[in-house]
Amino acid sequence: MPLARALRELGYCVTTASSGEEALRLLDRKYQYVVAEVALPGISGLDLLAICRHLCERTEVVLMAREPTLEAALEAFRGGAADYLAKPFSLQDLYRVLRRSTRAGGGLRDAERAHAVAAYRQAARLKGNK
Repeated sequence: MPLARALRELGYCVTTASSGEEALRLLDRKYQYVVAEVALPGISGLDLLAICRHLCERTEVVLMAREPTLEAALEAFRGGAADYLAKPFSLQDLYRVLRRSTRAGGGLRDAERAHAVAAYRQAARLKGNK
């Protein structure tokens, strides 16, 4: 099941982006979460994290990686990521991360429902590995 569709079924309003640049253009809106692939084309997920911390500090960023590395995980956490998930992960794992982040006081409080932007690698989407 594609990630965006699964999050919508859980009640999240989801906007998708196929690249880091596209996700960056969407950040003028207020999102509670950004869920991004580390290996995005152009602007990487780690770069997107740094930009989010600067532009929208209350937005929680969750990074995911098909080929996780300790160095990238450490960089993500040092950069303020809410979590770093290794693929494949279950939807329950992601949901727990988002719920934990909300309970810990992260994200925006003015939205009735959580809003998220999910950035995926276009190639992974085409292969059906969403």
